[in-house]
Amino acid sequence: MTTLSIIICTRGRSLFLNNCLYSILLNLCDDCEVIVVDNLPDYSTRFVVENIQEKGFKLRYLIEKRMGLSSARNKGWKVAKGQYVAFVDDDAVVSKNWSDEILSYINRNPEVEVFGGPYSKFFLSAPPSWFPPDYGESSWGKKEKELLIPKEWLSGTNIIIKKNLLKKLGGFNTNLGMKGKKVAYGEETLLQMEVNKLGIPIYYLPSIRVEHLVSEYKYSLSWLLKSSYQSGRSFYMTHGIKPGFVKVGGELLISILVGIKKLFTLPSMPIKRRVYYGLGDVFFNFGAFINYIFN
Repeated sequence: MTTLSIIICTRGRSLFLNNCLYSILLNLCDDCEVIVVDNLPDYSTRFVVENIQEKGFKLRYLIEKRMGLSSARNKGWKVAKGQYVAFVDDDAVVSKNWSDEILSYINRNPEVEVFGGPYSKFFLSAPPSWFPPDYGESSWGKKEKELLIPKEWLSGTNIIIKKNLLKKLGGFNTNLGMKGKKVAYGEETLLQMEVNKLGIPIYYLPSIRVEHLVSEYKYSLSWLLKSSYQSGRSFYMTHGIKPGFVKVGGELLISILVGIKKLFTLPSMPIKRRVYYGLGDVFFNFGAFINYIFN
């Protein structure tokens, strides 16, 4: 019986996919399988997969024509043979003992249905000097723990979920998440909120580590602020909150006042970093406000 199915969803990023797959396959346990879900079928992605298969690695290749990361993830877990399903982004690389640690944790804690680990960042080229040094990382410490939902969350690039639970919840909401070049978020958070509503604990395991690429297109202040805005667009939906106009408008106004203060009171730093730290919450709350008005 297959214990763990590892799913990598990809869309026209064959170089990243190749590195991701080798980081997994070179240290893969026997009772694991790896599935690639191609959300933009093209020759380069298929070539990467077939080249790896020809070298003797067991690798399944699927196509999901419906655009969207959530649709691709749902395609993957529905055909998975494993009792547990792990999701890894195609621009991430896993640590050497990643699958070993996952299986060891499952054997020690068979009652756990959702768990995951931290991710750190890596670059292919040096980021600009102003770039926020804390961007691109997520960790909840160095000890195993139960996460305090909704204050603490797992990232979709390093999360493991029991297949039966995914089936019960219906998988990821296809109205949320990345779709092609459209920046959007929230599907992973919403799923964890639904898990929490069922009274199922979510655990953090620091030993299953992933490095995630910070791509060069993110070296832009406008992109970072746009990302904050899109996070705000999905916030109330993913958290199951239905606020009134006063709350949404009030939080936007407060964030503007606080943001202006930050622009003038933050310690000495490059101007673009200062703007990001000062206005990031403003763009987030503006996104939440826009979502409230038009939804």
